[in-house]
Amino acid sequence: MNSQLIRSVMIMIYILGILSLVTFILFGVDKRRAVKHRWRISEGTLLIFSLFGGIGGLLGMICFHHKTRKWKFRILVPLFAVLDAMLIVFLLYMSSYYPAEDLATGHYSEIVLDGGNHAQFGNYGTQRGDGAAKITVQEQQERTVEEIESFFGQ
Repeated sequence: MNSQLIRSVMIMIYILGILSLVTFILFGVDKRRAVKHRWRISEGTLLIFSLFGGIGGLLGMICFHHKTRKWKFRILVPLFAVLDAMLIVFLLYMSSYYPAEDLATGHYSEIVLDGGNHAQFGNYGTQRGDGAAKITVQEQQERTVEEIESFFGQ
């Protein structure tokens, strides 16, 4: 995945977050208007915003105790929230499969410790995708320290 596509994924996640915030606010405004017997936001508008701002809609229903008796809202808004959360998790999961150098700008360096693996770097166990290490944990950690010291010019 190239950096432009990763940025697009992040923009989509930000848009979902903004829509959730807007939906939350809409639920609060509509509740306040209902209490004051003023002009209301239509149920259709609240549901449309909840489609892509379901997390905010669900939080709005809970925080403002609004539309909690309407069956459409009791079923659709939590469903939209789950779908939105699944979409966010999917986007984050898919974007994690691509190399970090696609995101790097300017100068950077990458150091590969031949024979080492990801799990030995911090003693936190085997990770998905780790190959078998050909050097010991001690060797890998010593070489890591050497590379860091070399990077900082010590």
